[in-house]
Amino acid sequence: MKAPRKDRGKRLTDAKGREAKRAADAAVLASSPAGQTILGGAALLPYDPARRGEEADAALTLYRNDKMLIRAFQEFGLNPANPHHWKLLAQYLAEALFADSGRPAKWTAAALRDFVSAVDQEIAAGPGRATDRAIEKIQKTGRYRSVTFETLRRRYYDAKKPRLVRK
Repeated sequence: MKAPRKDRGKRLTDAKGREAKRAADAAVLASSPAGQTILGGAALLPYDPARRGEEADAALTLYRNDKMLIRAFQEFGLNPANPHHWKLLAQYLAEALFADSGRPAKWTAAALRDFVSAVDQEIAAGPGRATDRAIEKIQKTGRYRSVTFETLRRRYYDAKKPRLVRK
């Protein structure tokens, strides 16, 4: 059942009034210092295009108490006097903080060959050393600490399986 004509007209008028209020609020915000920001919209620090050079120089100057920033520049081998290095530092830190922790990288043939060789050497080094014990030892002492024992064991035995050679 349709609403009476009078109610539909009132709803349209109300919607137009709300839209006009939003537009007026946006105009007020745009003309205020809070609305004139680098990122657009309301932000914490106002942005004045006429003073951009001064502001950039002040923002990109390191002081004695900026010890963590100084250390970050040193660790990444960047020059704080170069404005492009500031952007690189921001990218490196953002990658470190927000990088996807998705699926680990695939094993390359060389990495798999190195792992199998290390296990075989460990087995040969000790008398009667079982394969599982060799894998456990390599996992605890080597670069494979972050990989589970089950994964290492499966990789080892899969690599040892004879493969059909295709021509």
